[in-house]
Amino acid sequence: MGQGTNAAMNRALLLEPAGSDYARLSRRIRQAGLLERRHGYYALRIGAVAAVMAAAWTVFALLGESWWQLLVAVVLAGAFTQVGFLGHDAGHRQIFRSRRANDGLSYCETTVLRSYWQALRYLHAVGAEAAA
Repeated sequence: MGQGTNAAMNRALLLEPAGSDYARLSRRIRQAGLLERRHGYYALRIGAVAAVMAAAWTVFALLGESWWQLLVAVVLAGAFTQVGFLGHDAGHRQIFRSRRANDGLSYCETTVLRSYWQALRYLHAVGAEAAA
């Protein structure tokens, strides 16, 4: 770019009001519909995560004490990560229009994660006491 081009760009930037780039970008994003809630996407995602969780826990229980449970643990790790992402989206009010519905979903998912963690801690403590 030559100096004439830089000077023209600088003059254009000085003539534009502050924040106008953001305003134009924001308007384009809204017009493209990128900020609209995607109810179908979240319904499918929540259903898929619930189905994977149910299937993985069922397989985990049916396997009994086996090294194959490690493969199920990998699947459960992915599913719990998705639960966390859904809770994050609900916490930012991205799923439902109402605050109460987002808070309810976020609470349910947080409860699932907390219950899982507490169960793991309990099993670890029982295992440690049994070994002693």
